[in-house]
Amino acid sequence: MRVAFQPHQNGKARGPLADAGAADGEQEAASTLFADAMGSHKNSASHRTVDDQSSAMSEQSGSVTR
Repeated sequence: MRVAFQPHQNGKARGPLADAGAADGEQEAASTLFADAMGSHKNSASHRTVDDQSSAMSEQSGSVTR
């Protein structure tokens, strides 16, 4: 993800998904945003059991149609 969004430097293209028209700081922010979002998503599922309480909550409230 970091390589794909690597900011352009001195007019040189770097990452294929970086926005060459954006300011340097904006390119860096986009790179960080997507890399961190991907890391957060992958990390939680890879290293711990995630309880999906949304289905349990909806069953308790009676909003589940059967």
